[in-house]
Amino acid sequence: MHSNAPTELEAHARRPLQKIVTTPSIVDAEIPRARRLVLTAALARAQAAFLVVSFKSDWRFAPPRSREIVRALLDNRRIVSYLEIDAPGGHDAFLLEDARYHGALRAYFGNIPL
Repeated sequence: MHSNAPTELEAHARRPLQKIVTTPSIVDAEIPRARRLVLTAALARAQAAFLVVSFKSDWRFAPPRSREIVRALLDNRRIVSYLEIDAPGGHDAFLLEDARYHGALRAYFGNIPL
């Protein structure tokens, strides 16, 4: 008579599959942390103050990536200003007339001692 209960062998056979299924979620969680560590190390020797400006519509250099750079600079205790502008224009938004963008540039460069 065959039982519907799984045998010990069947139970062991399922375990590796369960590990494979859960592994991607663990790896996915580690990728941002690893990228942040690499980026932080890459920026460790920088001595300048930074202005990072991001446009929400930019598909090439999206705001989340800019925020990663800002975080890496802050991890290195660097001076960094960040501005995220909600403006049309996509990747070329920095080429367009935007009072917020140009005002931020003027203010930032105006505070650099010559």
